[in-house]
Parts: sequence; structure tokens; C-alpha cells
Amino acid sequence: MAETMWLAFYEMAGPPAVKEFQILDTATGAVLYDAEWDTTSNTRRELHEYNLQPLTFNREYTLWVAFDKPMLWRDDQGELTGLPGQNNSGDLDLDVSVSGIPLPAQVITLDGAMQPGGSPRGYDQYRDDAIWADFTLDPIPLNGIQTADVELLAFDMMGAASDGDPSTIVDWQDGGWVNYEDNAPAKGTSGGIDDNYSFDVTAAVVPLPFLVEPGTSRSWYDVSHDGEGFLIEIVSEDTAVVYWFTYDGNGNQVWYFGVGRIVGNRIIIDDLLTSAGGKFGADFDPADVVFSSAGTATFLFESCTSGFMKYNVNSKVGRMTIEPATSILGLGCGPVGPVAKGLVGGISGSYYDVLHDGEGFLVEIINDVLALVYWFSYDTDGNQRWFFAVGTISGDTITIDEFLTTSGGIFGPDFDPDTVVRSVWGSATFRLNCDGGDMDYVAMEPGFGSGDQDLSRITAIAGLPCI
Repeated sequence: MAETMWLAFYEMAGPPAVKEFQILDTATGAVLYDAEWDTTSNTRRELHEYNLQPLTFNREYTLWVAFDKPMLWRDDQGELTGLPGQNNSGDLDLDVSVSGIPLPAQVITLDGAMQPGGSPRGYDQYRDDAIWADFTLDPIPLNGIQTADVELLAFDMMGAASDGDPSTIVDWQDGGWVNYEDNAPAKGTSGGIDDNYSFDVTAAVVPLPFLVEPGTSRSWYDVSHDGEGFLIEIVSEDTAVVYWFTYDGNGNQVWYFGVGRIVGNRIIIDDLLTSAGGKFGADFDPADVVFSSAGTATFLFESCTSGFMKYNVNSKVGRMTIEPATSILGLGCGPVGPVAKGLVGGISGSYYDVLHDGEGFLVEIINDVLALVYWFSYDTDGNQRWFFAVGTISGDTITIDEFLTTSGGIFGPDFDPDTVVRSVWGSATFRLNCDGGDMDYVAMEPGFGSGDQDLSRITAIAGLPCI
């Protein structure tokens, strides 16, 4: 009875649709092609495609396709089997062609996803809502870089075909499914071939894909979102710390932060955090600070100097195209260079006062004489605030004559750089060493006063020893 009710509920959830179609380099885990549907309304989705590097012949790749519902049936031992009585249960058919000529592939392994984590082997939201396959492409004659067109047809556990046009969301009306379409050869009402995906392919030798490296540590921003941005710290081979300074929907400053997993050319933050409740200054009490989950974020890098990010924050979904705003002394693109003595790149990292746990500072040493400093804090009412400045370096001291603050930005796609207002918040002096240091400040903005903090180090940048 329970199984029958589950299957009835499963069928009522509607026919399946592709959420994301991804091709990765198997050896490195780097994403080479990504196509994902973002829901923009109750009836529409929008496709976002990224062609980061062409595929070539005789190299192993991984296809990962995520759907909006579980697609595969397993027996009591966890083995994939078709749902009894359903001939097409869980089938996935792919046809790929270049200018109408079939592009043959050899499938090495094909399976569903039973573990969380997303691509290349994990499920997206539900167990077995994603199917992955390792494959190679067989050579065919090609000139230069060509476009490979995909035709995808999948069937869920009950044998329902995938929606051929995921841009229109399927709905139940007047006793039947509407917007349940087939894109080829003509639109229908029972699902079918989804032909929305095209990746690049070449017969030429291609270099290894870009992978997240120590030089990814820096400030990043979208030029159309000047006034907000991201601070990325690569702290180990597989871990990054990310800060996002931005705004709410009313022009007030907010900031988010999270620890991300490094997978190939991605930084994946499964739990993006926010905070509230801290009181600026001498009255700060760590017990007042409340941390909460705000959503998720993923950074996808095309190179050392270009990338993309997507987010789901407080149920608002968006994307940005990002580029570096700074670079850290001692870290460029590629291998890390020699380290000099003094207050150099090795000081770059995050700092805090243990008595002020819940606020802190991020320091980027830009060159021998300049440092970028961000202070993530609160106002006297417990609302988030952030301050930033480029200070001058002399010995072990960073002097900031003008700590700046902002207001007026609007979170999300409605962000307009022209509405951001910058003003002087105050001044500060930092004295830092490899383990910490101290700072003092004088605020010009009413209500913040003056004070000082003893600093301990939280993070250091991978590849930058402090000497």
C-alpha cells in the first residue's frame, strides 16, 4: 500500500524536465560545458549556458544530467532495475551530431547518483535525480572548433518522457498536462526530445582545463555590479573561504560568508551564512550574534582572470560574470613565485579579536606599499555593516586615512551601480604579524566612536608562507 501511494504521488508530481546538463573533464573534475535552467516565474524558466573549453577525441569526459525529480528505480539491494511493468523506466537516450553528422561516443560507465554533492557523481536534490556517464568521443573529420548539437530523451520511473521544452513549466489544467512539449520534429503534448544543448568540439589537441589555484585568491566583482563583490581565499587544495559584501532589497549593507568545496574549476558553497545581532564597539558580545543559513553559491572559473557565479539567496536566484578587482602580492596566475621578507603577501588573510567573535577583517596585500582591508561588522542596533579601504604600508603597519562605507545598492538583478553612495566612515591603523596583531580606529560616522582590538589570525592563503 505504501509503495502504491508513493508511486501515485510520484506520478502526480508531473513529468520530468532537465534542470542541468553538464560535461566535465573526468581526470580533473573541471566543468567544460554547463547548461542550467533558472526558474524566473511560475510558468517560465531561462537557460544559462557556459562553453568553457571544447571537447576533443579520445579523452575521457563525464556527462551529468540532473532532473527535477528522481528518475531511477532501485531494488532492495540498491541495484538499478526498471520499475516492474514499465519498459522505458529510467532510460536516457542521447544523440549528438555536428552539422548533421553523428558524433559517436563510447560509454565507459553509466549510473545514477545515490550520494549528495552534485556533479560529477552526486545527486542534485533527491537521490537518483541525476544520471552520470563516463565517455569518450570517437574521431570524425573536423575543421577548427565546431558545435555539437544534443538531442536528449529521458524517461522517469513511470515511463513518462522528459519535457522537450523546459523553458515552459508543465502544469496540470483541465484534466491534462499543459506545456508538456516535444521540440523535434514538432511540438506535442506528451514530452519528447529536448534539443536545447550545444557544446564545442575540436579534433585539435586542447590544453588541460583551468583549475582553481592559489592565485584565485583575490577580490572579484561583476562590472555591472560595481559596489558589491566577493573576497576569495584559497586556504587548501580543496577548501576556500568566501565573503560577499552586498545589500538587501532596501539599499542597506549586508554580507554573507561560507566555506566552499573546491572541485576542479568550481568553488561550491553548500551553506552560505549570514549573521545579525552584534553591537559595534565596546558593547560587542559574541553571544548576541546569531548565524543563519541564507542559501547557496557556486563559482565557476574559466581562467585565472574570468569566471561566473550563481546563487540562491533567500529564495532569490541570480548570476554574475566576474573578473578580478585586485591581485595579492606573491600570487599571480600559475605557480606561486618566490616569497620576500617583510609585510608582504603572506600577511594576506582573515583576522579577528577573540572577544569580538562574529565580526572580523580581511586583508589583501596588493603590493609593497598598498593593502586592501575589509571590516565585516555591525551597527549599534545589530544590523550588518561593512567598511573598506586601501591603506598604505610602512614596516608592519597599515595606515588607513579613509575607511569607506556605502549604501543604496539593491540586491539581485536590479542592482544599479549609479545608486551606490560611498562616504567616509573613519580611519584606522593596523599593526600585523604572522600570528595576528592589533588595530585601532576613529569613526567619523555618528554613533561608532573610537576603540581598538587585539587581533588573532583566522586564515592564511595557500601558497603564501608568512615569514
